[in-house]
Amino acid sequence: MSIKRFTGAAFADVTVRKRWDGSGWVNLAFGRRWNGSAWADLWSDSDSGGGSGGSGSASGTLVSKVSSTVARPTVNYAATYAASRSGTALTMNLTLAAWLNSSASSLGSGVKLTVYARVRGSAAWSTAVIKSASAVWRGVTRHSVSLNLSGTVSGTAATVEFYVTRSGSTYGGSAGTLGSASKPKSYTFNIN
Repeated sequence: MSIKRFTGAAFADVTVRKRWDGSGWVNLAFGRRWNGSAWADLWSDSDSGGGSGGSGSASGTLVSKVSSTVARPTVNYAATYAASRSGTALTMNLTLAAWLNSSASSLGSGVKLTVYARVRGSAAWSTAVIKSASAVWRGVTRHSVSLNLSGTVSGTAATVEFYVTRSGSTYGGSAGTLGSASKPKSYTFNIN
């Protein structure tokens, strides 16, 4: 991969960039950027395609608490992630935790809650059951499920989308649902 610049008459390869170090101009290796504290590689001649080259990883909390769309009982959700990027390819583990809002609440058997998640831009949703129809939730005990996601990113930002559906018993209406396929919850994180 090479970068070209227009010289006024033709395009020419750009192979060296310079930065001012306070006393003079210093040559930089091809494809470097200042990240605030040091010079970091953006890409190399061996990278293929567009987007960010190189690799990176990140982990953290996407959201510490978001409540279900419908109350009675209210189900709270939290999401954490661990991600890695190689070029434009992103792989990640998303862990979603769920708990009831009150120690006096319960969500009985017959109710199944399913998580749908993806990296924004991916066509397919990954799914996992966070509450089976045979399970009974009582109080504020946390229940969690993990999903492995993959996708393509441009730059160093990635967005994860997820929503939760309910099936089975209609007792309690649609308690536990969160977002929808057309309006999922979405959270963006940086991965350098």
